Amino acid sequence: EFVSASSGREATEAFKREKPDLVLLDLMLSDISGMRVCQSIRSISAVPIIILSALRDKKRIVEAYERGADDYISKPFDAEELQAKIRVHLERTNAPHKTAEGLADNQRHFGGFVLQKLIGHGSVGTVYSAHPEGRPERQVAVKCLAPELTRNQKYVTRFLREAEYTRDV
Repeated sequence: EFVSASSGREATEAFKREKPDLVLLDLMLSDISGMRVCQSIRSISAVPIIILSALRDKKRIVEAYERGADDYISKPFDAEELQAKIRVHLERTNAPHKTAEGLADNQRHFGGFVLQKLIGHGSVGTVYSAHPEGRPERQVAVKCLAPELTRNQKYVTRFLREAEYTRDV
């Protein structure tokens, strides 16, 4: 089912009412910016958000990702590319790794930790609540880098830097 909205307020209300599996969002809306709508949706849901925009400057693209977009496609866009990206985001959302409860026993154990429940999922990875194996009283968060980003040195470096910063927290 497809739901359309002509303004940012209408889109936000439709999102809350309909609870869609995916959001396609234009940045140029009649009342509030698409960036604000993106941030608002991301604050209450991990649903995939794909931005479609004629605005191609890097500053806006980076801002879109920082506000919670999972993808950014510049207009005019290729219909096959959009369909492929929609399919991938929906498959990720519905994949067994979305909830730790749905993981197979051999997948629930990750790097010495037992994954318990999904905390959040975004464009860079997935975060689970977990505990070290044999220490269920010690709750931690485990962030897993999205598999498709492990081949990109920029994301791997950023991910490892983030791990360094949080190691002693």
